Formats: sequence, C-alpha cells, structure tokens
Amino acid sequence: MLSSSCDHRFAYGLRIASDFPLSDLPTSPPTDRPDVRIELAGTLLRSEIERLVTIDSPIENVLSFEQAFSRVLFTEVGRFTVRGGTHVLVEPIEGTSASSWRLPLLGSILALLLEQRTLLALHAGAVEMSGPDGTPIACAFAGEKGQGKSTLGASLSLAGFPLLCDDVLGLEIPSNRSNPPIARVGFGGIKLVPDAVRAILNIAPEELPHVSPELSDGAELDKRYFVAPLAQAERPLRHVFLLASHEADPHRDDITLRSLAPQEALALLLPHTFAARWGELYLKGAVRSAHFKACAQVVASCHIWELSRRRDLKLLPQTIELIVTTAREVALIG
Repeated sequence: MLSSSCDHRFAYGLRIASDFPLSDLPTSPPTDRPDVRIELAGTLLRSEIERLVTIDSPIENVLSFEQAFSRVLFTEVGRFTVRGGTHVLVEPIEGTSASSWRLPLLGSILALLLEQRTLLALHAGAVEMSGPDGTPIACAFAGEKGQGKSTLGASLSLAGFPLLCDDVLGLEIPSNRSNPPIARVGFGGIKLVPDAVRAILNIAPEELPHVSPELSDGAELDKRYFVAPLAQAERPLRHVFLLASHEADPHRDDITLRSLAPQEALALLLPHTFAARWGELYLKGAVRSAHFKACAQVVASCHIWELSRRRDLKLLPQTIELIVTTAREVALIG
C-alpha cells in the first residue's frame, strides 16, 4: 500500500508515484498501482562516495548495468538504482535536497527507465506540428551540448507548437517496421541558459527559477526553468533535425538544411541516443542488437536532416520558419 503522502504524476504514458515532490511533471489522480514507483532511501555519507568513485572526478559514474537493473552514481547528488522499468531507488548524498535529485532523475535516470520499458530514449527535444495533410506529427531536434536544443524548443513553443519533451525523447518502436515511431508526451519544463531567456522571453533570467539552486556555480548549471504548454497526445515522429553550427562565411548561407541518406543518417543519429552515451557497459549482446534495429527503424520511417546555423540567436525566427515549412510541405515516408 502506498503512503498517502506520495506525490502522483504522469509522464511518457506512465503513472508515477514518488516519495518526494516531482513538480516538473503533470499531476495525476492517486493510484495504488502506479506504473513507476520512486522511493527515497537513506542518505549516503560523502566518505562513502569517495570509496565508490573509480575514476578521477567523474560527473557520472556508471556502477553497473545488469539485466534487471541499472545503478548510476552522480557524485554531487546521490546514487540511483533503476529496476525493471518500474522502480527507482534514490539514495541521496547527505546535505542535498529534492531540487538537486530531480536534475539527474528527470534526465539520464528517466532515460534508463524508458529503455528498460523497451522504448528508445533519444537525447533530443520535440514539438508537435502539422504534416502535409494537416494531421499532427512530431518533429525532433538533437545536437551536441551547446547546439541550442532547448532554445529551439522554447522558441517553437512560443510560436504556438506544443512541446513533447525538452531533453529526453521517449520513442515507442512499432512492431510493424513500416510504421513511424511514436513520440510520447513527457513534461513541459525547458532548461534555458540566461542569454536564451533574454533573447526569447525578453525578461531578466532572475525572473525564472534556477534549474537546481544547489548546483548553480557553473555556467551549465546556471540554467533557468521555463514551463511550456504540452502536447495533448503522443504523435508519430516524422522529422529529426540534427543541429550543427558553422562560422560566418560570405560563401555560405546563414542557415542550411541537408537531407541525409540512410547510411549517413544512421551514423549521425546513433550518438544522440542515451544508450550510446552509456557505451559498451550498456550496449552489449541482445541490447546492442535491439538498439541498432530501433535506430534503423527511425531512419527508415523518418526524414533525418542536418540543420546547420551560424551562431546567432537573431536567426531563430528564420530557423523556425524553415522547420515549419519542411514539416508542412515535405511528403511523409511510408
């Protein structure tokens, strides 16, 4: 029986019951049978963390990937055990609070949970748009850190396109390989750097809350939290834009869009999966084979594009117009 104090939420099609508040996620009616249970365990002493760490000053140290569970240590936050796609055990480090636990929990840990539920987790944002026939579709955008995924997601949201997710895209891969993957609805929180807050929202960054007040010393952790309207239903993924940037060049357009052939598309898409970030500790045997097949199905059923822009926030309106036009006018695969 769940405690009456449990926080009940809903995301990625899952009912979630947590021992601590997850205010980032949409609320859900209480249930005694949640799909996911997040439990809070005893705290870890910092002296214990020093014994657990096996490499010099890691940001994320993967301790083990077993068939039934995964255990990850974040040296500033705590240890998380994800089991069977249904349970997450949080062991926080002494002196930390829920505001810092939520940062990895709603990122890599959530991606692990989705993977255990046989979804493909992409490190990407996504919004809902209209396809050539007017039906709703999902358009995703992935890129290395600093390429502007969250900035683009917030800009598209403000332009009227409902958000599916900011950082963790959960894709349901149909058994029928001719059908497109289904992008599930995550949550509306978007993490923005201060310059993006000023450029997009036209407000001072101080008017928005820190992503994590306890971890705001570095530029990366100085991000602010903006909540965007969510899509109302899961959508078929039809376009993936791989974000890149280039320097100003008089012989090159400020924004270029290039359609990728399947082989190149697959090679460029794979690094943007969470599984690829976890490496050989995770990607082995049957898991590796299933992961490759899922990515190949994304490439076979979606348009994969390279979208390169000159680094300039003033180009956001043109970038949005190009993405919207592409979604509306390019014929869908299948």
